[in-house]
Amino acid sequence: MISFRPIETREFGAYRSYFVPDYALDLIMNHGLAPAAAQRQAADDLDHACPDGQPSEGHRLMCIIGPDGALIGYLWIESLSQGQTAFVQDFHILHAMQGRGLAKAAMAALDKWALDQGFTQIKLRVAPDNAAARHVYDQSGFRVSGIQMIKPL
Repeated sequence: MISFRPIETREFGAYRSYFVPDYALDLIMNHGLAPAAAQRQAADDLDHACPDGQPSEGHRLMCIIGPDGALIGYLWIESLSQGQTAFVQDFHILHAMQGRGLAKAAMAALDKWALDQGFTQIKLRVAPDNAAARHVYDQSGFRVSGIQMIKPL
């Protein structure tokens, strides 16, 4: 069984070490930012949502816990639309744990958790080149609701 628990302050550094470079790469590849600007924006976005390593109001940063009680990944949810929408800002299964069906199991656990929290829908954005994530989301019942586009100037 997959479960979630709030990230502890002592764990935030490990999350930050994964998140900032990963999100910066997304900003470079999919939004056209220069590497230095992407690193700054990724760090700034995380710091704004989680000052002092703890989520601010409307944000929930959680550890994904596997069936054996071990950390298998991270989940960052932002509450939108007066608490009706759980927006997945980040969903990550640790590389060593990938390929075991844990992402799909975590998505199923997220459905239950979101309902228990009073959310009526879950939204997320997936990078166009992330076929593995797209597969998990498709298999988990997500559907495309629009296409986000960008035009760098």
